[in-house]
Amino acid sequence: MDLKRTFDGSVAVLHVQGDVDLFQGTSLKTAILEETHADNLGLIIDLGGVNYMDSSGVGILLMARSYCEKKNIPLRITAVQEPVRRVLELTKLLNYLPLCRTTEDALLDLAGSDADCNEVDDNPPEGGRM
Repeated sequence: MDLKRTFDGSVAVLHVQGDVDLFQGTSLKTAILEETHADNLGLIIDLGGVNYMDSSGVGILLMARSYCEKKNIPLRITAVQEPVRRVLELTKLLNYLPLCRTTEDALLDLAGSDADCNEVDDNPPEGGRM
C-alpha cells in the first residue's frame, strides 16, 4: 500500500493506493493517528486507489471515525471503489461512515457547501457481516 499526504489549507488529505489489509494497513493507521493529533480542521481519506479491503481495513476506518469524533475533527472518506463499497455494504457501514464521491466534494462539504456526500447515521450498525 502506498500513502501520499497532502493538505488543502488546514485539511489533511490521505491518498491511499493498493490493498488495505492486515499486512498493509499499518501505515494508514499511523497516518490517521498522526493527523488526529495535529491541529487539522478536517481529515479526508481518499480511497480512490484501493480495490481491496479486509476486516482490518474496515477497523481502521472505524478507528478513524472514533478518533476524529473524540478530537472534534470532521472526517470524510472519498472515492470508494466498488469492491470496497461492497465490503462496507455487507458490514452495514455505508451510512455510518462519512462518505463523499470525490475529494473536491469532501472539501465543499467541510466548507458547508452542497456536495455529493451521504447523510451519516450516528448509531452503530447492528448485525453487519463480513
